[in-house]
Amino acid sequence: MPSENNNPWIEYDQRKKRCIWMLVGFFPAVLLVGGIAVTWFDTATPMMVCAAIWGVALIVTGRRFATWPCPRCGKEFSTKFGRSQAFFAKECLHCGLPKYGDHAA
Repeated sequence: MPSENNNPWIEYDQRKKRCIWMLVGFFPAVLLVGGIAVTWFDTATPMMVCAAIWGVALIVTGRRFATWPCPRCGKEFSTKFGRSQAFFAKECLHCGLPKYGDHAA
């Protein structure tokens, strides 16, 4: 079994967590910024800017997660022919390596 420092699944988990936090945090962040902006400045422009920036960051984070390379074959673990299974992929769509499986075998 590989040591924790060499375990590629740690990066997979980190990317997944970032993606989830970006998704979960989108509406609270936008509503908070919007509420403050409308209350203090009587404008919704900062809310729109926050939504746009957060949206772009969410797309980038989601794409990084969806294109994470399989530790065995090096191809995108959960994406094949432009179609992504992202969170739902149970194995590599190219070589069949099970999620969290031993990549050295």
